[in-house]
Amino acid sequence: MVHQGVDIDSSKSNSNYPIYSGLYKSLIQYIDLSDLTCDRRGYVSVSSVKVFSKSLTERGFLRPLFIDADKKIVDGRKRFAAASSIGYTKIPCVFSPNPLVFEDDLLINDIRSENCDFFKCAEMLYDLTEIYLYSQEETAQAIGRSQSFVANKLRLLNFTEEERDEVVKGCLTERHCRSLLRIKNLELRLKAIRAIASASLSVSAADEYISALLSEQCALNRTEFSSSLERFAKSFSDKYETVISVSKSDNGSETYTLSVRPKRFT
Repeated sequence: MVHQGVDIDSSKSNSNYPIYSGLYKSLIQYIDLSDLTCDRRGYVSVSSVKVFSKSLTERGFLRPLFIDADKKIVDGRKRFAAASSIGYTKIPCVFSPNPLVFEDDLLINDIRSENCDFFKCAEMLYDLTEIYLYSQEETAQAIGRSQSFVANKLRLLNFTEEERDEVVKGCLTERHCRSLLRIKNLELRLKAIRAIASASLSVSAADEYISALLSEQCALNRTEFSSSLERFAKSFSDKYETVISVSKSDNGSETYTLSVRPKRFT
């Protein structure tokens, strides 16, 4: 079934556009879009078409479409829809399966399918960067997204296995998780995850809760530190005179200064 609702300008051709991997160059065939068919399950959202159209316009084809012997699309429905919306009449294709579809390509395809949760997506992106040695920029190009998208996903790996289980069990979103990463203390973060999930807080409400929690924790840490410093000063006050002073900077941080000098006996 050819992509419907798009006026295709037959004068346009994408034959000069680059593709993602040089490994495919000898296998590429430029196939007319009208000759390609797409599975009925291959619905592509309008937002996805916009993202991929922008990528095609700016960088060309980073990956070809993979098609079977009947020219049915195996991988590349979004690229197909985007090329149709732009007005291309031909698109670079590779007949699949073939020996040059390596594991990293399968991994990229899984990420682009958007059928996995955000933690699984983060793990697959990590594999691309650590196992297959893609840079974040190369990873972003391969999946047709921005480098910030990749960086934000990779940050999710800072959650422990226990935290991830609680996030999934509590049906929290990726935006909840980004806010939760502001909490560096693991015990406090786990407490926050459970509290947010239990109260079914929205992202904005969760963000306010986390800010209040961090403010409270900061005040508590400040009090504990001040008390510890005072105890330390008293531990040798029989021989020395000690003075603790506190100064605040414009950004709200505090500097504690402990002055020590020998006692003068008269």
